[in-house]
Amino acid sequence: MPGYGYGSRAEWGVEIVKYLQRREQLGMRFLLIDAEVGVQGGDRRVLEILVRGGLAFTLVLSKVDRIVGGEWGE
Repeated sequence: MPGYGYGSRAEWGVEIVKYLQRREQLGMRFLLIDAEVGVQGGDRRVLEILVRGGLAFTLVLSKVDRIVGGEWGE
């Protein structure tokens, strides 16, 4: 599924949020956060929607190995 951040089309963000809210078959949602960039505005909005909706989710930090000196990648 495409992201809602850099390089994304605005209408995709709206559709992604609808999908996350309405798709009853989803037992868990995963929100990937780029650890190098940090939490962005779009991430905050999606988190708020997930929390307000009582939707199960897990945060996943990507690129963590790049900010801790590559130790995790070994």
